[in-house]
Amino acid sequence: MNGKSITLGWDAVVSYDQLKINMLMEQQYVSKAAAGHTLPPVTEVIPGAGVTNYIERLLLAPPYSHSKKPT
Repeated sequence: MNGKSITLGWDAVVSYDQLKINMLMEQQYVSKAAAGHTLPPVTEVIPGAGVTNYIERLLLAPPYSHSKKPT
């Protein structure tokens, strides 16, 4: 690549199979969690035009799988 963009300045569109990418993300989450490498809760204030959004103690978890029934 020699320090150059391989898309030559163009945007890129990507398509993934939903079940496969969710399974991959879940596997990554489980392996990181098993090793004790989880992200701390996120708290953030995001100002916008005429509105302020607040995120408080957001915990990231494995993606929801359509093959599993919610509990």
